[in-house]
Amino acid sequence: MHNIFKHILAIPRPTKRIILIAADSVLLIGALWLSFSLRLDNWYWPRGGVNNPIVLLVLFAPMFAVPVFTHFGLYRAIIRYLGMRSVWSIVKAVTVYAALWGLVVFLSGVEGVPRSVVPINAMVALLAVGGSRMFARWLLRKIEDSFSIKHTKKGAGADAVVHYLSRVVIFGAGAAGRQLAIGLGQSRECVLLAFVDDGIELQGRDLMGVPIISQEKL
Repeated sequence: MHNIFKHILAIPRPTKRIILIAADSVLLIGALWLSFSLRLDNWYWPRGGVNNPIVLLVLFAPMFAVPVFTHFGLYRAIIRYLGMRSVWSIVKAVTVYAALWGLVVFLSGVEGVPRSVVPINAMVALLAVGGSRMFARWLLRKIEDSFSIKHTKKGAGADAVVHYLSRVVIFGAGAAGRQLAIGLGQSRECVLLAFVDDGIELQGRDLMGVPIISQEKL
Protein backbone atom coordinates (compact mmCIF):
# COMPACT_ATOMS: atom_id res chain seq x y z
CA MET A 1 0.00 0.00 0.00
CA HIS A 2 2.83 2.37 0.82
CA ASN A 3 4.36 1.92 -2.64
CA ILE A 4 0.95 2.42 -4.27
CA PHE A 5 0.48 5.68 -2.35
CA LYS A 6 3.95 6.87 -3.36
CA HIS A 7 3.21 6.03 -7.01
CA ILE A 8 -0.07 7.97 -6.85
CA LEU A 9 1.72 11.05 -5.50
CA ALA A 10 4.44 10.66 -8.12
CA ILE A 11 2.02 10.71 -11.07
CA PRO A 12 2.79 13.79 -13.22
CA ARG A 13 0.38 16.66 -12.76
CA PRO A 14 -0.91 16.57 -16.41
CA THR A 15 -1.69 12.87 -16.04
CA LYS A 16 -3.57 13.48 -12.78
CA ARG A 17 -5.55 16.18 -14.54
CA ILE A 18 -6.51 13.80 -17.36
CA ILE A 19 -7.60 11.17 -14.83
CA LEU A 20 -9.68 13.75 -12.97
CA ILE A 21 -11.32 14.97 -16.19
CA ALA A 22 -12.15 11.38 -17.18
CA ALA A 23 -13.63 10.68 -13.74
CA ASP A 24 -15.70 13.88 -13.87
CA SER A 25 -16.96 12.96 -17.35
CA VAL A 26 -18.20 9.57 -16.17
CA LEU A 27 -19.79 11.11 -13.06
CA LEU A 28 -21.55 13.85 -15.05
CA ILE A 29 -22.99 11.42 -17.58
CA GLY A 30 -24.17 9.21 -14.74
CA ALA A 31 -25.62 12.23 -12.93
CA LEU A 32 -27.70 13.17 -15.97
CA TRP A 33 -28.99 9.64 -16.42
CA LEU A 34 -29.91 9.53 -12.73
CA SER A 35 -31.58 12.96 -13.00
CA PHE A 36 -33.86 11.72 -15.79
CA SER A 37 -34.62 8.58 -13.79
CA LEU A 38 -35.48 10.57 -10.66
CA ARG A 39 -37.71 12.96 -12.62
CA LEU A 40 -39.56 10.21 -14.50
CA ASP A 41 -39.65 7.86 -11.49
CA ASN A 42 -38.16 4.90 -13.38
CA TRP A 43 -34.86 3.76 -14.81
CA TYR A 44 -34.73 6.01 -17.82
CA TRP A 45 -33.78 4.93 -21.31
CA PRO A 46 -34.72 7.22 -24.22
CA ARG A 47 -36.93 5.90 -26.97
CA GLY A 48 -34.92 4.90 -30.00
CA GLY A 49 -31.85 4.20 -27.92
CA VAL A 50 -28.62 5.74 -29.23
CA ASN A 51 -30.49 7.28 -32.16
CA ASN A 52 -32.37 9.58 -29.79
CA PRO A 53 -30.78 13.07 -29.69
CA ILE A 54 -31.18 13.10 -25.89
CA VAL A 55 -28.42 10.47 -25.75
CA LEU A 56 -26.07 12.85 -27.54
CA LEU A 57 -26.97 15.67 -25.16
CA VAL A 58 -26.12 13.42 -22.23
CA LEU A 59 -22.91 12.03 -23.70
CA PHE A 60 -21.65 15.47 -24.72
CA ALA A 61 -22.36 17.02 -21.31
CA PRO A 62 -18.66 16.80 -20.30
CA MET A 63 -17.80 19.03 -23.27
CA PHE A 64 -19.74 21.82 -21.58
CA ALA A 65 -18.55 20.99 -18.08
CA VAL A 66 -14.78 20.59 -18.52
CA PRO A 67 -14.11 24.14 -19.82
CA VAL A 68 -16.29 25.56 -17.02
CA PHE A 69 -14.54 23.45 -14.39
CA THR A 70 -11.16 24.50 -15.79
CA HIS A 71 -12.15 28.17 -15.60
CA PHE A 72 -13.11 27.81 -11.93
CA GLY A 73 -9.83 26.06 -11.11
CA LEU A 74 -11.19 22.61 -10.28
CA TYR A 75 -8.24 20.97 -12.00
CA ARG A 76 -5.62 23.14 -10.30
CA ALA A 77 -6.57 22.33 -6.72
CA ILE A 78 -4.59 19.74 -4.75
CA ILE A 79 -7.18 17.18 -3.66
CA ARG A 80 -5.50 16.39 -0.32
CA TYR A 81 -5.78 20.02 0.79
CA LEU A 82 -9.20 21.09 -0.45
CA GLY A 83 -10.75 23.79 1.72
CA MET A 84 -13.97 25.78 1.86
CA ARG A 85 -12.82 28.09 -0.94
CA SER A 86 -12.39 25.07 -3.21
CA VAL A 87 -15.82 23.76 -2.21
CA TRP A 88 -17.37 27.11 -3.13
CA SER A 89 -15.59 26.95 -6.51
CA ILE A 90 -17.10 23.51 -7.08
CA VAL A 91 -20.59 24.83 -6.27
CA LYS A 92 -20.21 27.74 -8.71
CA ALA A 93 -18.70 25.58 -11.46
CA VAL A 94 -21.42 22.92 -11.27
CA THR A 95 -24.17 25.55 -11.18
CA VAL A 96 -22.82 27.30 -14.28
CA TYR A 97 -22.35 23.99 -16.10
CA ALA A 98 -25.90 22.81 -15.29
CA ALA A 99 -27.38 26.12 -16.44
CA LEU A 100 -25.33 26.05 -19.65
CA TRP A 101 -26.36 22.47 -20.40
CA GLY A 102 -30.01 23.34 -19.79
CA LEU A 103 -29.75 26.38 -22.09
CA VAL A 104 -28.25 24.27 -24.88
CA VAL A 105 -30.96 21.63 -24.46
CA PHE A 106 -33.83 24.09 -24.74
CA LEU A 107 -32.25 26.09 -27.56
CA SER A 108 -31.72 22.86 -29.50
CA GLY A 109 -35.44 22.14 -29.42
CA VAL A 110 -34.96 18.49 -28.52
CA GLU A 111 -38.22 17.09 -27.19
CA GLY A 112 -38.61 14.82 -24.19
CA VAL A 113 -36.40 16.71 -21.72
CA PRO A 114 -38.44 17.91 -18.72
CA ARG A 115 -37.38 21.34 -17.48
CA SER A 116 -37.07 20.06 -13.93
CA VAL A 117 -34.22 17.81 -15.06
CA VAL A 118 -31.94 20.87 -15.11
CA PRO A 119 -32.11 21.73 -11.37
CA ILE A 120 -32.15 18.03 -10.48
CA ASN A 121 -29.02 17.57 -12.58
CA ALA A 122 -27.36 20.50 -10.80
CA MET A 123 -27.94 18.91 -7.40
CA VAL A 124 -26.95 15.40 -8.44
CA ALA A 125 -23.85 16.63 -10.29
CA LEU A 126 -22.84 18.70 -7.27
CA LEU A 127 -23.12 15.67 -5.02
CA ALA A 128 -21.18 13.55 -7.50
CA VAL A 129 -18.36 15.98 -8.31
CA GLY A 130 -18.06 17.52 -4.85
CA GLY A 131 -18.61 14.26 -3.02
CA SER A 132 -15.99 12.41 -5.06
CA ARG A 133 -13.40 15.07 -4.26
CA MET A 134 -14.25 15.12 -0.57
CA PHE A 135 -14.03 11.33 -0.43
CA ALA A 136 -10.70 11.36 -2.27
CA ARG A 137 -9.41 14.06 0.11
CA TRP A 138 -10.45 12.06 3.15
CA LEU A 139 -9.01 8.80 1.79
CA LEU A 140 -5.67 10.29 0.72
CA ARG A 141 -5.19 12.09 4.02
CA LYS A 142 -6.07 8.96 6.00
CA ILE A 143 -3.53 6.95 4.01
CA GLU A 144 -0.97 9.73 4.38
CA ASP A 145 -1.54 9.86 8.14
CA SER A 146 -1.21 6.10 8.57
CA PHE A 147 2.04 5.98 6.65
CA SER A 148 3.40 8.99 8.51
CA ILE A 149 2.77 7.23 11.83
CA LYS A 150 4.39 4.01 10.61
CA HIS A 151 7.40 5.88 9.32
CA THR A 152 7.76 7.76 12.61
CA LYS A 153 7.60 4.53 14.59
CA LYS A 154 10.27 2.90 12.47
CA GLY A 155 12.57 5.88 12.22
CA ALA A 156 12.54 7.68 15.55
CA GLY A 157 11.12 5.52 18.31
CA ALA A 158 8.16 5.85 20.64
CA ASP A 159 9.00 9.40 21.83
CA ALA A 160 8.61 10.73 18.29
CA VAL A 161 5.19 9.07 17.99
CA VAL A 162 4.03 10.91 21.11
CA HIS A 163 5.30 14.17 19.59
CA TYR A 164 3.57 13.39 16.31
CA LEU A 165 0.30 12.99 18.17
CA SER A 166 0.73 16.14 20.30
CA ARG A 167 -2.64 17.04 21.81
CA VAL A 168 -3.61 20.68 21.36
CA VAL A 169 -6.25 22.95 22.91
CA ILE A 170 -6.96 26.40 21.46
CA PHE A 171 -7.92 29.20 23.83
CA GLY A 172 -10.57 31.29 22.14
CA ALA A 173 -13.22 30.20 19.62
CA GLY A 174 -13.21 33.50 17.73
CA ALA A 175 -11.81 34.35 14.31
CA ALA A 176 -8.19 33.95 15.40
CA GLY A 177 -8.94 30.56 16.95
CA ARG A 178 -10.68 29.37 13.79
CA GLN A 179 -7.74 30.44 11.62
CA LEU A 180 -5.33 28.61 13.92
CA ALA A 181 -7.51 25.49 13.77
CA ILE A 182 -7.49 25.60 9.97
CA GLY A 183 -3.70 25.78 10.02
CA LEU A 184 -3.43 22.90 12.49
CA GLY A 185 -5.72 20.89 10.24
CA GLN A 186 -2.89 20.79 7.69
CA SER A 187 -0.40 19.61 10.31
CA ARG A 188 0.73 16.01 10.66
CA GLU A 189 2.03 16.59 14.19
CA CYS A 190 -0.98 17.81 16.17
CA VAL A 191 -4.43 16.62 17.18
CA LEU A 192 -6.90 19.39 18.09
CA LEU A 193 -8.97 18.24 21.06
CA ALA A 194 -11.01 21.30 22.02
CA PHE A 195 -11.52 25.05 22.03
CA VAL A 196 -11.63 26.79 25.40
CA ASP A 197 -13.76 29.94 25.57
CA ASP A 198 -15.22 32.07 28.36
CA GLY A 199 -18.35 32.79 26.35
CA ILE A 200 -21.19 30.90 28.01
CA GLU A 201 -23.21 31.05 24.80
CA LEU A 202 -20.46 29.08 23.00
CA GLN A 203 -19.74 26.45 25.62
CA GLY A 204 -21.20 23.05 24.81
CA ARG A 205 -21.28 23.75 21.07
CA ASP A 206 -18.97 22.45 18.33
CA LEU A 207 -16.70 24.43 16.03
CA MET A 208 -15.31 22.65 12.97
CA GLY A 209 -16.29 19.36 14.61
CA VAL A 210 -14.36 20.19 17.80
CA PRO A 211 -16.11 20.84 21.16
CA ILE A 212 -16.00 24.26 22.84
CA ILE A 213 -15.54 23.91 26.61
CA SER A 214 -15.06 26.11 29.67
CA GLN A 215 -11.80 26.51 31.57
CA GLU A 216 -13.34 24.54 34.43
CA LYS A 217 -13.90 21.54 32.15
CA LEU A 218 -10.37 21.83 30.78
